[in-house]
Formats: sequence, structure tokens, C-alpha cells
Amino acid sequence: MPLENPVVNVFDADPTGVPVSIGVPFPKNRLRGKWNLVAIASDGTRLPIGARTLVTWKDGSARWVLCNFIAKVKGLHSIEIVTDHGQSPSNAVLLHQAADVVTLDNGLLHVELSETGASPIRKLTALGHDYLIKANAFRLMNDGYDSTRETKRTIRLIEQSSVRMRARIEGAHFDGTDRRRLNYRLDIEVWAGVPTLRLDYHFFNLESGQDTLPIDRLAMEWDFNLGDTINHHFLQQYHTLLYVSREVLNPATVALMVDQTRGAAHVEQESMLLDTEKYNFHVRPPLVDTANWLGVNDGTRSVYVQMQDFCHMRPKRLVSDGPRIALEIWPPFAGRLDLCQGRSRRQVVTLAFGAQPTLPINQIESQLNAPLWEGRANVLPDWLAACEEFEQHRLLQPKSNVRFEKYIRRTVSLEMPASMFDLGDTPDTGYLRNYIPIGNAQRLLTDAPKMSRTFTAGPFSTVVSWDFPNFHEPVWTNNEYDIIHTLSLELMRTGQMDLWPQLRWAVRHNIEVDFIHLSDHHQQHRATPQHSAGHNRSGAILSHFWTQGLLEYYCLTGDEDVREVAIALGEKILENLATPELRAGFWGFTRELGWPCLALEFLADLIGDERFERQLKEIVNYFISYDRRKFHGALHLSSGDARYSLERQMISGYFAYGCMVEGLYRYALRTDDTKAREWLVNLLHDLRLALDAAHQDGQTLGLAGGQPQGMAFGYELTGDERFLDSAMVNVEEHVDSNGWFNLPHQVKPVAMVYRSMIRFLYHAHATGRLTYFEYQSIKSPPNPLSQKYNE
Repeated sequence: MPLENPVVNVFDADPTGVPVSIGVPFPKNRLRGKWNLVAIASDGTRLPIGARTLVTWKDGSARWVLCNFIAKVKGLHSIEIVTDHGQSPSNAVLLHQAADVVTLDNGLLHVELSETGASPIRKLTALGHDYLIKANAFRLMNDGYDSTRETKRTIRLIEQSSVRMRARIEGAHFDGTDRRRLNYRLDIEVWAGVPTLRLDYHFFNLESGQDTLPIDRLAMEWDFNLGDTINHHFLQQYHTLLYVSREVLNPATVALMVDQTRGAAHVEQESMLLDTEKYNFHVRPPLVDTANWLGVNDGTRSVYVQMQDFCHMRPKRLVSDGPRIALEIWPPFAGRLDLCQGRSRRQVVTLAFGAQPTLPINQIESQLNAPLWEGRANVLPDWLAACEEFEQHRLLQPKSNVRFEKYIRRTVSLEMPASMFDLGDTPDTGYLRNYIPIGNAQRLLTDAPKMSRTFTAGPFSTVVSWDFPNFHEPVWTNNEYDIIHTLSLELMRTGQMDLWPQLRWAVRHNIEVDFIHLSDHHQQHRATPQHSAGHNRSGAILSHFWTQGLLEYYCLTGDEDVREVAIALGEKILENLATPELRAGFWGFTRELGWPCLALEFLADLIGDERFERQLKEIVNYFISYDRRKFHGALHLSSGDARYSLERQMISGYFAYGCMVEGLYRYALRTDDTKAREWLVNLLHDLRLALDAAHQDGQTLGLAGGQPQGMAFGYELTGDERFLDSAMVNVEEHVDSNGWFNLPHQVKPVAMVYRSMIRFLYHAHATGRLTYFEYQSIKSPPNPLSQKYNE
């Protein structure tokens, strides 16, 4: 039965209530004028929603809405429209603005934010006690530069409702002579009824004239107002021969850290455990592993601090000496950090409070995790498909084919390193093999032996296996082929909650590390370089700007930082194409306009800026007026071969032309441009014939090249099943190949294969073409109603 209202599936809830924030789509004209929403839980409870429109339809009605509510039970929550404001949440968040102070208060937390003075947080009260009262009790530090010497900050509200308030403070770190080093954004978030404060500290290297800044220590510090008798509360994960957990109260200094010595967080010194147990060698002492939180109390009350991804963004150190707690985002033991110009990174910290000396472990963890709402809920895939958002109705539906569902699950998994600036990306071994012999400045690592290069006499010279890759600095993928789009699409298609962490890591890495927020080099400024060492030691070219996944993630989360970077990439496209010498290099029937076509299509559709629409229209008009018959020579691609026609070379190098086809397809359908549609149909017919010829010649294609996605578009536009037959050869070839079992869990190959197959498999299943591949024990006949595509 079709759904009447949006349905959100909440995976994590608590009877005391936990925050949920999720973007929800609505059909055109459903939300017009003034409207209010409530969430109806599975037990019938009506939950007030603090809503914000993220994207509108052309008629002004809301298309995507960010829904914020407090969930008390797991399971399905129906999102319904009400005429009144509904019941206010308990301990609603109140806002007060006066002079240079903004106050957020939910009855449990009272936070005063200041545009002037020694600290961005002037006062913090929790459960009736003033925890921060001194002028500089909260500090943002980097070496001799800190936030206490600021003369002026700005404060603006990002989220504003009785359910959720999020204020953004923007400032910088200064030394005693008014010299600046590192700008910052500090987001303060308070939820109704939640006694936990969320702080998102995002630092930026916006200093001109230097490629890097040397930093020895980067930290957040709190001097909590507590009594004289101090104890530090933490967890020893493994104690005694039975490896049971144990709570530790230590009045002396305690430091927790993550480094390269072990996978878990651990105490800095064994003595901090106060562990008198005698351990034999077989239990591998010392048993120093701990949790990622640290508490301090005075015998009457307590406060706990936790950093999200503490272990994944190593190195880190969380230390408390007396009533002071410091989170060392870059600790001195890690050595000097050379922070690249334009680079940034966000650290998310939560503070939980107790009106007693210590809180139970499960309560500590639940309170600290409460405001970490990313990934707590998903929109039901059936609703997304019904709304036809991001064309979910044309992707393989879950449970359609078990064999391919298992393959997709194996595919969408990345081996990301747990390090501060690399989390969210993967090295690319394919690029490294090619970069080393062609002299792309891949430096030997300091502990690597000196060996001569060895070349092979093939089209791609590579080094022999013993010279690769562990001896050289890695080549990072920088979101190539848009892994963010892959993870977003798969999350929406399946509602698979365990995709959320990888997706969040990939997005934040892309907008913080890959994207250069400031550069003295014009081409790099506010752009994203392509695959390179160090994430930004390469050119920033139009064929490697991706907005598709970023805007999908924005719709799911309402993350304004993501929207900002997506728009900046669009503006960089406009800037490049408006600069004559750059335009001359980018303008052509190539991927240098193909990827901008797709990037601008998503910006035009979801942001609605006329600048993007105008540039997109110019690109489309160029493509459809291009005379393919006059082309001669080899495409400037790894697959270019002058012996073949343009279409045959395009099929061989479809990885570079799929973006053009997808961009034109989406543009033609959105704008109802019949001329663009007719041209695309003609092109796809020629590409199908070229694909058949490539198969007959025995050319290796498989799935990574992307041809099945193009054939899916051809089938949708024409209903001609020959498109499906041609691409099924790619699928069968892939099933026969080593790639079916051993796909590298790296950004580029995963994104390429997923983008290639997920749409095509929908049509292949609907027409019975996947039945042959299904596991024998669960085979079912094809659906006779789906023999022809119903547009």
C-alpha cells in the first residue's frame, strides 16, 4: 500500500529522549504557506518537530525539510502535517539576545555566548551549577595563539526552534601582539530536554604567504568551577585475568591518548590506572586500554568530556589536571604539524553533566552520545522512491536479487585510515603504480630503502611489486567519481544505518581537507585538487569537481558547511569558464565540460541559482551542436586510439563521458528540453553499436567503465531492450572476472562500479535478465508486468 506520509526509521532511542535530525522530502505542493509537522511514534506519541526548509520546488513549496525531534522509542515515525504549532517539547530551548551576548537555555543547560571578551563562551551553567564562570575559563589554543586575545567575534544562528538551537561563533586565534594564526568556527548546539552540550570546533588555515604553518599543539581547554577535592573518573577496559571492565577514580593527573602504538584509546602511563593486580605475560600487560571519555568531579557534581571519532582521528590526547580538562587535538607528542594553507578540520566534542560525584557508565555514554545525531535515523526507502528523489525509483530495489544485493554490500565498503587528516579518504594503489615511474614526485618514505626504478614495456609503465607501494608516500583519491554520491545513494536505497559513519567521514574530509579554503595560487583557491599526494599537491581542474553527493548529503542532514562548499565549487566552475585562458583549456567535447555539466545540473536543481542555470545551458547547447562526424584523431584519454571512431573511443573511455550523458539526461528531463533529449537518444544509439563492436572484438570492459549506466539511460528514453542486452555482456564479464571477488576497497573503483551498475540492475531485474544469476535455492520467475519499461 502506498505511503500517505513520510516515514522515518529511528535506530537509536531512549526513554529519556535523544535528538533526531534528518532531511525528509515532500511531493510538490504538499507543503505550501504556513505549515507545522509532528512525528507520530510507533506507540502513538506525538512529538513536536523543529522544521527548516532546505530545498524548495519551483512553485515555492517545500521539497526537502530538515526535521528535528526528540525520539523516545525506536522504530518507525510518521511525519504528519498539523495546522497548529502542536505541543511544545519538554524543556524547550529558549533564545535570548542582548547587546553582544546570545543565550541558549533549555532549563537544564544555560549557555551564554559572547561576541567580545576573553572567551566565546562567557558562562555555562548545567543542572543548576555554574561550571564556567571565569573570563577565560574556556579557551581555543594553538601554541602561543588563542581565543582569549580576540577583540571581536561574530555569532549567527544556524538552527532556531524550540527543539534545537545551533549557534555559530566565528573568530580567530591571536597572540599578545595581535598577530593572527588560524580562524575558527565554533558551533554550540543545545536540544530540548537534553543535559548535554555539543561543541563543533572547526579550525581553518587562512593565512596568506605561507604554504604551511608549523604547529606544535592545538587544543581546547576548560577550567571547570569545582570544589577542592578532585577526582578523575575513567574506565579501564580490561582488568584482572578475566578482562572485566573497571571504573577508576584518580585524584592525580590523568591523560588518555590515541597514537600509533595500539588500536584503542589508552592511558598515557600505566601508573594512572592505580591497578595493583599482578599480571602474567599471557594477558599482555599493561592493560591500559580505556574508553574515549574522561570525567572530573569534586565529590558533589561531575562533568564528562568526549570527542567524536577520538580513535579514528588520531593522534589525540585528553588530559585532566585538577578541575582542568584539555583536549589536545594535535598533541605535542605527535611532533610538529605542518598545516597546509587552506586546510581545515572539525572536531566534535560533547559535555555531559551530573548532579552527583559519578554517573553510571551506561548513562555517561548515552548522555555524551545523545547530541551525535548523524546516522540515528533514515527516511524509509519506500517514501524516497515514491517521491522519486534522486531517482530512487529507478535503482535496484532491495531484496530484488539476493546475489547482487550481497555483491553490492561487499562493494560499498572502504578501507579508510584512522588518522586526523586522512580519515574519509583512501589511498589509490592504481594511481601510485602509475605515478612512480612517470616521475610524479612520489617521494620515498623516510624509512624506505633506496632502489632503482624498474619499467615495463607496456602502455602503462609500472614498477615491479617489490618497489610498490609501501616505500612511497600514498596518492589520495580526493573523492574521485564521487564516493559521497555512492554512499548517499546506497544509504537512501537500503536504509542501511552502518553506512552513515563512512558517509559522514567522506563528506567532512572532502569539505575540510580536499577543498582548499584559501590559496595564494589562483587556480587552487576555493577549489578541490585532483588525486594527489598530501591531498592537495595537484591541480584543481573542472573534471574533478563533484557536487552531486554533497548536495544529496545536504538534503539528508541540512549541513550548511556542505552546501557552502558545493556552491563554492559551482562558482569555481563559473570563474574558470569566464577566464579566457582557462576556458580555452577546458572547453571541448570532453569530461572537462562533462563533469561541470553534471555538477551544475545538481546545483541548478537543488540550489536554484540562475548563474548555474545559465552556464549549464551554454554547456548543453555546445554539446548538442557538436558535430561528431568531423572528429578525427585520438581522444586525450588513456583509451584514446585514432584507429577508431569517436563513438568507439567514447565507449572505451566511457568513464570520462558518462558524466556528460548523465548530466544531459537529467537536464533534458528536468527542463523538458526535447532538442537535448533527441540529441542524447541519437548519441546513445551510436554508443550502443560501438559497445556491441567492442564486445565482439573481445575488448575488456566489465563494470568499472560505466557503460551499463549509459545503456540504462538509453533504455529509459526509448524502451529499446537492445540497450539492456548490450550492457548485460558487461555484467556477465564482470561476474566472470577477478573483480567480482576482489574489488579494491578504495574510493575510485568502488564509486565507478556502483555508479555503473545500480541503475542498470533495476531494469535488468525488471525484465528478467538477472534471474539466471540468482542463487538456485531462491530463483523466481521474472515479473511479466515488467517486460517493458513503463516511463
